[in-house]
Amino acid sequence: MIINEGEPAQNCFQGSNQDNTGHDDQYINVRCKMIRALFFISLLAPATVWACFAPPAYLMESDARLVANTPIIVLATAMNEIPTKEDRLPSFEFQVKEILKGNPPENFTLNGYSAKEQENGPGDFQNHLMPHFWAFNTGNSIQPGDCEAYGLFEVGQEYLIFLRRNSHPRAYEKISTKKDLWYKVIKLLTEQSVQGSQRN
Repeated sequence: MIINEGEPAQNCFQGSNQDNTGHDDQYINVRCKMIRALFFISLLAPATVWACFAPPAYLMESDARLVANTPIIVLATAMNEIPTKEDRLPSFEFQVKEILKGNPPENFTLNGYSAKEQENGPGDFQNHLMPHFWAFNTGNSIQPGDCEAYGLFEVGQEYLIFLRRNSHPRAYEKISTKKDLWYKVIKLLTEQSVQGSQRN
C-alpha cells in the first residue's frame, strides 16, 4: 500500500480521523486500519528469520545412514538437569548404560528441552509401534528453527542417543523397554554396520 505524503500516518495512532486531504471519515477509517495492520505485521516480521527454510541434508538421513554416519550410539539415562540462564536451553547429564557402537565416555552432557514442560510431547511413540513414527521423519525432538534438532529429556528416563557432530530428529529416542521396536531396529542396523566395516 502506498501512503501519500499528504496523508500523515501518525493520525491513525493518535485517535484522529481527520487529515489534510479532504477525504471523508469512511475512507480515513479504512486507510487507518490498513496502516495499523501493516505496522503490527512489521513488528512480527523479525521472528521469521528463525525459521529453517532449507533443512540441511543430515536432518533427513535415513535410519541406515543415521547409524552409518554416527560414530557413537548408546543407551543412556538422564541423570540430572542443569538449569541455564533465561533464553538458553538447559543441559542434561547422561550416564551410559549400554554401548551399541563406538567408544563413548561413561558420562556426557547434551543440550535439550525438558519433556515435562512440553504438553503432548512425542514420548516413545508407544514403544515406537505407532505408524506415525515410521511414516514420517519424526522423533522425540524439537526443531526450533535454527536447523538443529534437540531432544526432549526427563531425568530418570533412558534414551537411545546418537552422539555425532550433526543433530537428527531421531537421535534422542526415549526407550522404556528393550522390547521397543526402535531399539531393536537400531541394534540390528548397528550390528550390520559394524560387520560391514570389519569386512572392509
